[in-house]
Amino acid sequence: MSSWVEPTRLNSGAPIVAASGGGWHDSQTFDNNVIVDPFDSSKLLLIFCGMAAPVVTGIQSIGRAVCTPGSSLTTWTEDAGNPLLVAGTGGAWDNKTYGVRADSVVQPIGTTDLWLYYTADNGNTGSAIGLATSSNSGQSWTKYAGNPIFTHTLGSPADEEGVSQFSVIQADATHWHALYSYRNPAAGTDHVLPGIRYASSSDGLTWTKVATDVLSQGPKVWEAQFMEWKHFFKLGDYYYVTWETGYAGPSGLGGTYGFGLTGPFGANIARSLSPNTGWVKSPLDASIMQPSGVVGTFDRFHSGAAAFHLINGTWYDIFGGANIQDQRNAKWAIGIASLGSQTPADTFRTSVSHRSI
Repeated sequence: MSSWVEPTRLNSGAPIVAASGGGWHDSQTFDNNVIVDPFDSSKLLLIFCGMAAPVVTGIQSIGRAVCTPGSSLTTWTEDAGNPLLVAGTGGAWDNKTYGVRADSVVQPIGTTDLWLYYTADNGNTGSAIGLATSSNSGQSWTKYAGNPIFTHTLGSPADEEGVSQFSVIQADATHWHALYSYRNPAAGTDHVLPGIRYASSSDGLTWTKVATDVLSQGPKVWEAQFMEWKHFFKLGDYYYVTWETGYAGPSGLGGTYGFGLTGPFGANIARSLSPNTGWVKSPLDASIMQPSGVVGTFDRFHSGAAAFHLINGTWYDIFGGANIQDQRNAKWAIGIASLGSQTPADTFRTSVSHRSI
């Protein structure tokens, strides 16, 4: 195989968790975190975010779905108790009405617990990162008393007015790594989520940040706007990160994509031998997966938020998609695609090919 081949969508163009039902995720489902159940390795857990009606301004909460991949990777059963983590009340740091976002889930080494890092806000001090823990496979969550555990830094050199999308991996008992997004105080959409930064920790609770970007948006037009939700993982000697990104170049596509975009949301990938330096983007000439372009599919116009997972010997992409051009008003949902015989490393082939949009 000489080039990266776009993953094959499963489920006949339908999502595995749809935005529907008139309840807590009627408008959108997104933030697709997948992890093996600590108590039953035959099951996968999807810790995801949902948005209630109306689209754009609906309250965001976090829920859970469960899959038995030996039976079907396209059947995910949502927890009857969803949503399982919601915004705080009163004077809580995470009480802003837009709710909470599911950034990443880690099973700390040597435990059966799950740690959920999430983004929230109180409307006054900028978005920050909180931690919630679970001892029952994510069926219930307890917010950490010391929240928020990670906040923005105003002024030089960091120049942040909010931090978000905090993706964490634990290398060993005393080495934790995170990649996060941020907002810059300068005006204009170019300063909204313009880069990815690194932070380290010895315990997953207290973090030290590197106040400069390890990855920045562009220069390719299809990844020139925003560096949003991300998936951070290790494969062999390399650290990898995928992130959602937007098209912001000349476009003959027509239509309205919303909020500074002139084309679709997609996903990019980078790798490095070190988590805090030396990141190199893939030579891909377009998103990891292009929008399907097919009427009636959930990802007709956008295909982003890629997360690669090795399941029963095959790599899969758990991704987000939207079926209308205006991404802010779209009913985003979560889907799955198979990499076949490929691995994430194949995104770094020097010869790459994609379908046109």
